[in-house]
Amino acid sequence: MDGADPRDQAIYESRERENLRRAHALEALQKREVFIGVAEAELDARLTELFRSARTNLQEGGANTLYLALGFLSWTREDRDGQRYRAPLILVPVSLQCQSARSDLTLSLHDDEPRFNPTLIEMLRQDFELNPGSLEGELPRDENGLDVAAVWKTVGHAIKDIKGWEVTENVVLSMFSFAKYLMWKDLAERSEQLRENPVVRHLLDTPRDLYPPGAPFPQVRELDRHFDPKQVFCPLPADSSQLSAVLAASQGKDFVLIGPPGTGKSQTIANLIAQSLAQGRRVLFVSEKIAALDVVYRRLREIGLGEFCLELHSSKARKRDVLAQLQSA
Repeated sequence: MDGADPRDQAIYESRERENLRRAHALEALQKREVFIGVAEAELDARLTELFRSARTNLQEGGANTLYLALGFLSWTREDRDGQRYRAPLILVPVSLQCQSARSDLTLSLHDDEPRFNPTLIEMLRQDFELNPGSLEGELPRDENGLDVAAVWKTVGHAIKDIKGWEVTENVVLSMFSFAKYLMWKDLAERSEQLRENPVVRHLLDTPRDLYPPGAPFPQVRELDRHFDPKQVFCPLPADSSQLSAVLAASQGKDFVLIGPPGTGKSQTIANLIAQSLAQGRRVLFVSEKIAALDVVYRRLREIGLGEFCLELHSSKARKRDVLAQLQSA
């Protein structure tokens, strides 16, 4: 076209490219595929890295950290020299599966429920006095499931009067973790309830003081004199120092059990749990590494105490698996 404005031509070409990308994306969805504008080799490398990292986090930390982030809040801070920040809005828990080394990776929903980014809610509340409280509970739904557009609209309405803030409709598959925030939230909301435990009360109120020793530790050479065999429920072999630790715990003493690898700590913990169960107590066993949980659970299962255990970590924490464990018990 003679005399046509080149800017109009550029806008037309940009819209055509966008329409073409949208058509490709919709066509891919019909085949249960996702259209991503990344070269195949780079995409494979990124997905493989995500798959391995998510698997490692699940094995070592016991929690799923792989999410599909739907939409982002983009903002600036006056005190940070105009630096731009982005935070995901909706987090949909997903998992990547690979059947074999040569097969493609497949993306599927995790059993956990989608949620709004909890750390973002707290940041908006504390730093900017914004309160999108309606997004803290169950997210809005429509006839197709999760109403993503309604969530984006809610956030957009909350920030509409703030210069430089916007909601972007990007979708990103990545690792997100807010475990520290959830621990902080527990401490902030349940501090009085947690203070009922003497160890937690000491850590919250008097962390710089020495912890009171309480009852003396049972002497290994006097165990037979002070404890009748009918009081001891240790199904696994134990030497006198290990038995002393189990019996100290049975009397309510707090202590730290230390020993190098291979000295029977997991066996002692299993005995300690068995002793506590026999005394009608409930036991919460936590560990930074999932391997430690598995070792102790395996020992308890081997001695017939497996049905007393409820696994609440990694894939075992899914609703279906928890209900199955309760059913079998």
